[in-house]
Amino acid sequence: MEHLQVIYICETPSESDIEEQAFLLPIPSPIDQLNIARAIISGDIEIAVIYSRKSEIQYKYLETNKHESIRISGYKSYGSLKFDQQVKDVIKQNDAVLALADESIFNESTQRALMLNTYRERRPVFGPNESFVVSGSIATLCITEEDIAKSAIRLIKSFEETEYLPGIYFPISPKIVTNNTAAKTFSLKLPDDEIIGKKILQASLGDKVNEF
Repeated sequence: MEHLQVIYICETPSESDIEEQAFLLPIPSPIDQLNIARAIISGDIEIAVIYSRKSEIQYKYLETNKHESIRISGYKSYGSLKFDQQVKDVIKQNDAVLALADESIFNESTQRALMLNTYRERRPVFGPNESFVVSGSIATLCITEEDIAKSAIRLIKSFEETEYLPGIYFPISPKIVTNNTAAKTFSLKLPDDEIIGKKILQASLGDKVNEF
């Protein structure tokens, strides 16, 4: 059995690196963030995912591992300069927006534009962090240092019992933050956080996510 030498904790590993090493990304799993939307919005919907070069690996992971019943449309952003116009174009073509953990495009300078435009077009936003939820995003997962440490330990134990598995992994987080006022604005009924958590877990079964 090949032994694991190191687990890298890094937000932006390269595709060539993940073929050889194991990376624990210290951000919420994009699959779990997508499954939050799936747990809250019923029916057949299409979700826009805006990403940049920094978060492209998250988007590719999402494409590969999402449940086949969920439809997503990816839009690559080249920075926050024309972000406002891009958001306007994107939200008109989709039913909701998933904001990835990517501060190069989802930050204080773009937060207001995203929330105002999605509110005007009646398109709910999910993710990327607690600050955005306070501003009007429906829900997100929050990752703590303790979550990262526990997940790293679980990864090591898993690899010791099985074998060295290169690739990317995400912390498992029990903390879900929701904005009930924003949900009511979009006529969405929020289940209890515990129920959302169970739905996320159920949705992840069969998906290649958090396999440790």
